Order: sequence, then C-alpha cells, then structure tokens
Amino acid sequence: MNFTFKNQGGGQAVSRFCSILLSLSFLILCLAAVFAFEKAAQLTAEAKYEEEVAEVIGSNLQTLVNGVAEHFEEDFPSQKVTNVSAPSPLHLGVGKNFKVTVAADGKRKAYSVNSGTVSDILKKAGVKVGEYDILNHELQDALRPNMTVRVRRVTFSLETQTVIIKYKTKKKKTRELYLGEMYIERAGENGEREDTYINVYIDGEFEKHSLICSETKKEAVNEVIFTGTKKRVVKLDSVGTVGYSGLRAVSELPSKVRIELDEYGKPTKYKQKIVGSATAYYGGGITSTGQRAMPGRVAVDPREIPYGSKLYIVSCDGTCVYGYCEASDTGGFIYNSPTVVDLYFNTYDECVRFGRRNVEIYVLE
Repeated sequence: MNFTFKNQGGGQAVSRFCSILLSLSFLILCLAAVFAFEKAAQLTAEAKYEEEVAEVIGSNLQTLVNGVAEHFEEDFPSQKVTNVSAPSPLHLGVGKNFKVTVAADGKRKAYSVNSGTVSDILKKAGVKVGEYDILNHELQDALRPNMTVRVRRVTFSLETQTVIIKYKTKKKKTRELYLGEMYIERAGENGEREDTYINVYIDGEFEKHSLICSETKKEAVNEVIFTGTKKRVVKLDSVGTVGYSGLRAVSELPSKVRIELDEYGKPTKYKQKIVGSATAYYGGGITSTGQRAMPGRVAVDPREIPYGSKLYIVSCDGTCVYGYCEASDTGGFIYNSPTVVDLYFNTYDECVRFGRRNVEIYVLE
C-alpha cells in the first residue's frame, strides 16, 4: 500500500505541472492571437485610409482636369488635353533602351528609357504639369521609341475695355408739321459699358480672348424726333401760284391744274422731269403762239417741249420758284446752246438777278 501511495503522489505532481504548462501555452497563444488581430486590424485600417485618400485625390483631380479638358476642347479643338485618373508608379523592366524626348518651357531633352509612362518621364525630367497646361499625350500612356512628350503652358490675364453705347434715333410722325419739317423732342446721349475679357496665352503667345463680364456704367438716352406728315398744297389766286416755303412764284399765269408739292417743294405728280440750264428775258411783245408775253409764258425748243405744255419750274438750289407756266414761245437758244428754257420776267433787274441757273422742269400735261 505504501508503494501504491507513493506512485499516486508522483502522478498527481506530474499532472499538475502539465496543467500549468498547458495553461501558460494557451495564454501565450491567446495573447499572440490578440496581438496579431490588432496588428492586422491596424494595417487594414491604414490601408483603407490610404485607399480612401487616394480615391478622394484621384476623384478631385479627375474632376478638375476633366473640366479643363472640356474648356480647352471647346476653345482649342486641335489640342489634346490630359484626362488624369491617377499617375501610375514607375514601371521598370528588362528590355532594350529607347529614346524619349521631353519638350517643355522652351527646352527639349532626350532621355534613354526601357519602359514607363508619360507621367514617369515627366517626373524624371522634373517637369510639373499645371492644372490648365496642355499635354499631347495622356499621363498614363506607355512610352514608345522616338516619342516626344510636349507640355504647353497655359496662362491667363484679365483686360477691361470701355465701349461707347451709341444712342438710337426714334422717329415719330405728326400731322402738326408739314412734310420735310421736324423737331427734336429729346436729344440723344451715348452710354458707356465696361467689357472684361480673359486673355489666353499658350507658351507666352497670345491665343485668344473671351468676354466674361459686361457691365453698363451709363445707359444711352435715345433721341426722339417728330417728322411732319402734312402735305403742302399750292394755293391758287387771281394773279398766279403761291410758291413753296413762303417764296412767291414768279409766274403770274393762273394755274389750270391742281398741284401738290412734296416736302421739298416739288410736284408729286408729273409726266416728265427735265433738268437743265435756264436764262431770263423781258421786253413784252407777242409770243410764237400769238399770246402776249408775260411771266408764266416761257420760251422753249418746241421739238423737246411742245407748245401748250403745262409746266412747273423751280431752281435746283431752291432759291427761286418760277411756278406754274406754259410753253408759249420759241427760245433763241435752240441752235447750239445748252439752254433748255428761257423764263420771262417783267423787268431787266429781275433778269439780272436771276441770271443763268440750273432748273428742274416738271411737265404736268
């Protein structure tokens, strides 16, 4: 029994020792597992944060450059603008080297590479691309032998110009005035406007400008003019025809037709108009048609103006209204003379005052 007792005591001691070792091992394993889990969680969180930051940066960069691309595709359709997602890391590989040229800021330099992208070669050349700069390739495009990567710098400046706004003239009609008469109800006044332009330069050279803002500093005041519509009618009396604008007609011959004058004192209805040189004569006597000579009976070339033709004559400069008259006599000018009519006056002084002048002859009938 003593032997058995001793053996039982030793087994219990071994069992206790094993239990302690197992407990310690389990504890160590638990601690290691917890540490590993925390480390893994930390690495995962850091990776997730970096991924989110990269996504935000890439998204903002994408939006910004796409906006610039849209602007320049509209204004410079011949140019190819970068559309960036995210620059790729440097691609190194084993292969035969080839030459790639970078042209930027007025310089050109060739580089020997065996792989990579446009972004990589720009980094190697130390060339930074501004948000509005123009590239002839995409940043993520792979490099090729004899490739030229060109960066065109785009800059802007503002310019303000002062523009005169010309006033407009508004015409209103009134029967209170005769044709040809007018008065200004309100004088016109020019306005002023400031236009702001954005000037676009590519590699320092002016490319174009666009209007971005227009501000009226002073409104234009439109001119208002009243023009007459009332027609002048030649008045008939016992001694002849009253002329235009207060000028009494020279003719003493009563008019046999009603005459309406326009705003310039010229007949509105007639069969023929003749413009030519006129002279004056006096002295009385009997005309070629057997009538007594008097103001209103004029001498003509009957081959051009038949006897009996009813006429209305005014000087071209408007200073003399001979008025209604009839072709009654033959002019002494009919041979080798530029004169087309000879007007009869009562006195020598009147003839001298008239002299020779161009007239408009309106053939009424």
